[in-house]
Amino acid sequence: MSGKRIRNDVSRKNKNGSTPHEIIVQRLVSEADNKQTYRPIQPRESVGFEFEDLSLVNIKKACAVHFNLPASTCDVLVSNKGPSCTHISQIPHRKDKVYLVRFVVLQEDQVEEEYEINTSKVNNLSTSTPGSLCQKKPEGTKICPSSISIASLLKAGKLVKPREKNKQWVEVAAEEFAIDTQKFSSGAFRDAFRASTIKPTKCEDCVVKTYNDDAVKTIQETANSSIEDHCRKQVQMHSVARHITQRFKAKTPPGFGECFDYNRCYYTMYNGKPVTVEDCVSTKEKLMILDIQGSDYALYDPEISTAELFDGDTAELYFCCGNYSSIGIQAFLKSHKCNKYCKLIGVCDK
Repeated sequence: MSGKRIRNDVSRKNKNGSTPHEIIVQRLVSEADNKQTYRPIQPRESVGFEFEDLSLVNIKKACAVHFNLPASTCDVLVSNKGPSCTHISQIPHRKDKVYLVRFVVLQEDQVEEEYEINTSKVNNLSTSTPGSLCQKKPEGTKICPSSISIASLLKAGKLVKPREKNKQWVEVAAEEFAIDTQKFSSGAFRDAFRASTIKPTKCEDCVVKTYNDDAVKTIQETANSSIEDHCRKQVQMHSVARHITQRFKAKTPPGFGECFDYNRCYYTMYNGKPVTVEDCVSTKEKLMILDIQGSDYALYDPEISTAELFDGDTAELYFCCGNYSSIGIQAFLKSHKCNKYCKLIGVCDK
C-alpha cells in the first residue's frame, strides 16, 4: 500500500499521461472559524488549466487567473482544517479530485507588491472583432482589505521599477485579446479600444488604452518622463484607488447600500508601445481620488491629487500629469470648445 501511495514525480498527471484542461476547485474562507475549520464560501467551480505540468505552483496560477486575485495570496490546503500544501504530493487522492484553496488577506504589505502582480506582460494581443460567446464571470466574494499606511500609498505615487530576476521580466500569466481596430472614445491623453478575451472558458470585456501623439509630446517634453514610466504609474494609481475604495466599502454600516469599486488595471505592450488594460476613507489629507467616472458602481480611470506635488527627496512627480498640475488644465483648455453648460455657469461670453 505504501508503494502505491508514494509518488516521486514532481507533477501529478492523468492515467493517459496528459494534464487536465480544467480542474475542480472549492474556494474556502481566508480565516478558520472557532472550530479551526475553513468553510466554503461558494460552490465548487471548474477552473481552466493551461499548463503542461499539474504542479502546486501552476494550480495557484490557474486559480489566481480564475478568481482575479494575486497568485501570491493563493493557498492550497490538504483538508478544510489545513495544513497548507508545500508540494503537490501532499494533496490527498480524493475520488472527486477537488482542490481546496483559499486566498489569504494581505498584511501590511507595500503597495508595489500588488502592483507587481498586476503589471505582468500580457502577450499575444490580436486585432480582430471580439466574439459574442462570453460567459459571465462569477461574482467575487467579499474580502476585508488590509490596512496599508498612508506612507505606503504615497510611495506608490513614485515609479516602482520592475525587479529583475536573471535579467528577465517576471510574467505571471498570458492572456489573449481580440481588439477592435477602431477606437470608441478618446481622452486628453489616450484613445480607448474595446477588447475581449478570446478564451471560451473565461471571456471578459476589457478596454485597451493607447497614448495619442499630443500625450507623448507632453509626457516626454513637459513632464520629462517616458511613456513606459507614465503607463506603469497609471497602474500604480489604480492600485491605490482600488485599495482606498475597498477600505471604504469594508467600513460601511448595514443598510448603507451598494458601494463603488475600482476595476483592476494591467500594464502590457501592444504594437511595440506601452498600454494599459483595465478590469471616503481617511488619508490624513495626504491624497484624494478625483475624476470619478464609470458605469453603475464600477469605477475606472482615476486621478489622484496629493498634498505635495513632488517627493521631497527625489523631486519626482507623484502619480501622473493629472495630479492637480497646470499640465492637464492647459491640455484641456487647448482642445475644449465651449458649449451651453459653459454659458450657464458664466465661463464664456459667447
